[in-house]
Amino acid sequence: MVGHSKPALPAAACLLAAGLVWSAQVFAFTSLPRAASTPQVQQATKVHSASVIASLSSLGTEPCGTCAAVLAASAALIGSAATAKKLRKSERKAARQTIAMQAGHALIMQNKGGGHGEIGYHLALALQSKGLKVTMLQDSAAKKQQVPYSLYESNLPDVGITWIDPGDAQAYSAAAMAALRNGPPVTHIFDNHSKKPEDIEPLLTLAKASPDFKLYSFVSSAGMYTAKGELRESFAVKDPPTGQRLVELKLSQELPGKWASFRPQYIYGPYTNKRGYLDWFLARAARGLPMPVPGDASQPVNLAHCEDVAALLSGVVGREAAAGGEVFNCGTESQVSYKQLCYAAGNAAGKPAKIVSLPTGTKTSFPFRPNAEGFYVNVDKAKTLLGFSASHHVLTDIAATGFYAKDFHDLGLAHGDLDTTKDLPEGMTMPADTAAAKGDDLAFTEGQRVLILRPAALAGKEGTVVGPIVQDAFAVKLDSGSVFHLATDALLDAVAGAMFKDGQRVTLLAPAMLQGKAGTVVGPPASHHMVNVRLDGDTVRYLVATKDLKEGSSMMTPSPAATRASASNSVGSSEDELEFTPGQKVTLLGPPAMAGKSGTIVGPALGDSFAVRLGSGSTFSIATGNIQDASGVLSAPAATMAPASMPSANVISKPDASHGHELEFSSGQRVKVLGPPAMAGKIGTIIGPALGDFAVRLESGSVFNIATKDIQALEPAMA
Repeated sequence: MVGHSKPALPAAACLLAAGLVWSAQVFAFTSLPRAASTPQVQQATKVHSASVIASLSSLGTEPCGTCAAVLAASAALIGSAATAKKLRKSERKAARQTIAMQAGHALIMQNKGGGHGEIGYHLALALQSKGLKVTMLQDSAAKKQQVPYSLYESNLPDVGITWIDPGDAQAYSAAAMAALRNGPPVTHIFDNHSKKPEDIEPLLTLAKASPDFKLYSFVSSAGMYTAKGELRESFAVKDPPTGQRLVELKLSQELPGKWASFRPQYIYGPYTNKRGYLDWFLARAARGLPMPVPGDASQPVNLAHCEDVAALLSGVVGREAAAGGEVFNCGTESQVSYKQLCYAAGNAAGKPAKIVSLPTGTKTSFPFRPNAEGFYVNVDKAKTLLGFSASHHVLTDIAATGFYAKDFHDLGLAHGDLDTTKDLPEGMTMPADTAAAKGDDLAFTEGQRVLILRPAALAGKEGTVVGPIVQDAFAVKLDSGSVFHLATDALLDAVAGAMFKDGQRVTLLAPAMLQGKAGTVVGPPASHHMVNVRLDGDTVRYLVATKDLKEGSSMMTPSPAATRASASNSVGSSEDELEFTPGQKVTLLGPPAMAGKSGTIVGPALGDSFAVRLGSGSTFSIATGNIQDASGVLSAPAATMAPASMPSANVISKPDASHGHELEFSSGQRVKVLGPPAMAGKIGTIIGPALGDFAVRLESGSVFNIATKDIQALEPAMA
């Protein structure tokens, strides 16, 4: 044929060859569609296509122009299938790497162990979940046979892990730079190793050499703070500065805007290298031994699960601009007291928690600070800038059913000899009679289902008792997973249940004015012996003692005559009428600190009073005699029987101003807290009076009920 230097294949043979090749490729392509479309395979098909045509040429023949194109396409797709078979095993890994290249490449420098030894493992998992490729440099001094290091190979198969001696500067630098050569540019560094400025040099060089570097995150220490009690990032640190503080200062100079520091406190977890924090309590509780604690054991402490620590650290991904140049406390959202840990450990062991009070400041084997104020980090900054939210709670984890307590027993730590020689200061002997929370005296037991009576936001919900936190309160885990600390009298056994339940029909036996009337129980119990009842044909809820109710009644529609008679009898009656109705605008006549304020009736409250919501949003229980209709008409005299309260307000007025009592503090007034010891010296703002004391919002945003005697005014009361 014209243009052919070699004889062409017969047309029929040419087409037959093309058809056979095409059939083969169709099967291959449909069976391996994803692999056949990868960039690696597409490149391989070009090579394979050229080899097929070259083979035909070696036979001294060439296909015709049209069939050559068909054969080339067919051979290319067969090449796709052949190459795809080789790539099937690594296809998923390649896909993951492609995603990681888009999200970034994180390098973790992990220390040899101790309190921070578990961070690298959980951090690698957290970063992978965000789509990053992860490389880890592990200090070779770590014990490979111990967790979490022994889990690296099985649980972190896609993490490139290199064991190095960080003391060998040359080897350390080479391993760090290898991460840059073996993958996409390093975008994030997480340094969980450095203790002094010279330690960061290899990682600093890597950060500066990586073209798309975003943030160097340094795991520092909260031990540098000089303050006691609650610790915030703005508080003073030790001078001369610690090694970790010098690292922070060097990073701020070398990588302005591209570094962040995290100051952790006490960390626990499933693969912890340092069990002493929690084992101290569990070991003594398991053996029925006393637990000597400093002061009254009310001091708060922050114990964070390592997964939460990893979540906080990895929170910088996607938020580099917000995190850059910042220092963050690293911990959990809620504190627990020393006493709560004692009770939780005792409950987990099924034995009394024997607490011995030592003078504050006494240094013993106790694992936390012995000062009266405690020592705990505030993580509000991480919540605001990094969106941090903890998923674990230490009281749940050390309960009998918690993972930590189970590990404690599985490791055999509940038995055997225990060194308690340093539990007491030298020369002091253990008191014969120690304070103990006896299991038989507890109102509820671990695992018991309970009904919550208050606060209003939780009323009616059910949960499971985690354990006692003090003798008059329990930790309760809701079905949602959230854990709340609730007073004993705010709980009711859910199995035995309330005598009367929401929606149940009842008949009133007393008081005389309501005897024989029928109604329906509304909502959860108001207390252990009181329920809210809405009478038939009435919109008001009455608080009635369960002893004054009998079960069952039928809804009866009164006759027109009876209705008229009832209406006639009620005219002018002060016993069945409410002076104010929900939604009504009113003006307060007292107490003096609130006189003249305007508000809206929420509903009747306990006794001769009404719940009134002010314009500020705060709700107070105000005596009827101190309320005037906003139109200027004075309220009617108090009813003989006041209806029950509406859902309880957050703040309830304590004093009855109708008797001339004036509030010591007013809403919005700045005050100083004098006690308890763990809170002494803190500054806050009065929210309003609470039962027996005042609700105070501290500068941290937390709200506490503080006894009046423990509050000192910093400014005059507001008019």
